[in-house]
Amino acid sequence: MRIFDLHPNPTTCEGLNMVTLEAAAVGTPTVTGDGAGIADWVKRYGAGAVVPKTEVGALADAIIRALNDELSCWASNARPMADEFLLERVAPAMLELPATRTRGSGVR
Repeated sequence: MRIFDLHPNPTTCEGLNMVTLEAAAVGTPTVTGDGAGIADWVKRYGAGAVVPKTEVGALADAIIRALNDELSCWASNARPMADEFLLERVAPAMLELPATRTRGSGVR
């Protein structure tokens, strides 16, 4: 259930931000700083805006821009970004990790 139109995430240093994925899963786009690990995903999917992590003015401008005219485009891209992290997509790759680490090492 989407309650908010936009998820501002003014982090300066954070890995994979779960709250951003949770927002995206219900179609809420994010404006975040480039210090967040999720920033690459937001950029790749066009699921919001990524601004320099220390520029408060850029964050404010991106939020205003989103609320004025870019929100619907970003919102439509948010859910596909979140879908990349579904268990059905991540689990097979995770199960392959041990196999790829032991191949060629003589370990069986």
